[in-house]
Amino acid sequence: SSPRVPVLKLSSAPGVMLVLHLHSCVFLFWSTLLLSLSSSRAAAQLHKLDYNFAGRGTVEAVSALLGRVLQIPTRHLPFELEMVTSCTGAKPRASRSDLCFELLQRESITPGKPQILIRGTSAVDIARGAAHYLRSYCNMSFAWARTGGNLVYIPAVWPSIGNTPVVRWRLRDISYGFNVCTFSYTEVWYAFGSPSSQASFSESWENLIDWMALTGINLALAYTGQEEVYRKVYERFGVNSASFASWSNGPAHLTWSRGQSMHGVGGPLPRRWMESQWELQRQILQRMRELGIVPVLPAFQGNVPPLMASIYPHANITVQGAQWGNGTSAWLDATDGLFQQIGDAFMRQLVADFGMDTDGDGLGDVTEHWYEADGYFAAGHPPWRRRLRGAFGVAEADGDAYQNAYAHASRAYAAMNSTDPESRWLYQGWILRDTPHDLEVMRGFAAAVPPGRFLVGDMWAEW
Repeated sequence: SSPRVPVLKLSSAPGVMLVLHLHSCVFLFWSTLLLSLSSSRAAAQLHKLDYNFAGRGTVEAVSALLGRVLQIPTRHLPFELEMVTSCTGAKPRASRSDLCFELLQRESITPGKPQILIRGTSAVDIARGAAHYLRSYCNMSFAWARTGGNLVYIPAVWPSIGNTPVVRWRLRDISYGFNVCTFSYTEVWYAFGSPSSQASFSESWENLIDWMALTGINLALAYTGQEEVYRKVYERFGVNSASFASWSNGPAHLTWSRGQSMHGVGGPLPRRWMESQWELQRQILQRMRELGIVPVLPAFQGNVPPLMASIYPHANITVQGAQWGNGTSAWLDATDGLFQQIGDAFMRQLVADFGMDTDGDGLGDVTEHWYEADGYFAAGHPPWRRRLRGAFGVAEADGDAYQNAYAHASRAYAAMNSTDPESRWLYQGWILRDTPHDLEVMRGFAAAVPPGRFLVGDMWAEW
């Protein structure tokens, strides 16, 4: 068994990752900081993020983005784009990141038309540099239709930035996009491209991803299309396609059947719709990767069709009524061997369907190693915590909370890590909020994952 972890203390020492603050809105969550937790036998420590965002994406993708947004041929862009390993000048003391962009003035081959050299450490950083020039020197703006849309124009003469390079460093490595809920509340209705809305970021994944890159978002959830992956996996475990479709919610409520306690609402989910979302996800991922935006894919978290309790009567599956609406929910305990089997099968299918094809056989071979899994949270405590707390809600002992959290998180991470040894686990931290022992649970989760690979999004602190 693992020892208890002492109280975490935040540090401002160089190289230490601090807390991720996510500014909340109905549609998007973004961030500049991330909390990376782990433990040793001596103490809990904050660890530097174990990931490299530099060098991702292509300058050709950024050039195409700028052509779309400015609505001009790429050959008429005033920019020269270059990916670099570092920027000139000293990094500010507040920065804990090596990611940056810089703008430099160049003499243009066309008299009277200045040319701007934009360098960045990734495609996203280059796009953010271009957006900085267009916003700050050309008075342009980029937004969703509901807030006025894009305000762009082509000046007769592109403004000069002067002789002094403009250099900007990220304060932290990550700018993060989305919350799991937005993928059914809003984005489930998006097509990939929408020619009628090219002047704004509205109802189009292409436009939205363009906005993300111009804003500097380099890590974002990619939750679309997972139902088709789960359908394939559960069929191997005895749940046919019709049963899965009836158990899943309809499009507007997918958030609550993907990981929480509501099922069969607005369904059954049509097979063709699942397939079309799967195809859409592949388009989304291709564009994100071209622009250097790292996708965070879903991981198995124990939410299973209730039918599996009868197919596997000896498995540790808790079946209960839905918290909202109709249907029945079932939760497979992570310490049960069946959890690992389904988790392995899901990860293999996920990588094959949504990973990058490195050998040309048409199947994915590797992802960017980022996965999101929360488990049971919207309907209260998971079954293993409710049993510990007792019938009258008496809080479990600290040691039991820690040990059980450690055991369950270890198995949940193993379900990712056995298929992808480089797995990073992104966890929504607002889930642990309502008992004095939640920190013990978080310590257990953090101790179960290698240093720098368990990352907590603090979505609760600012609500």
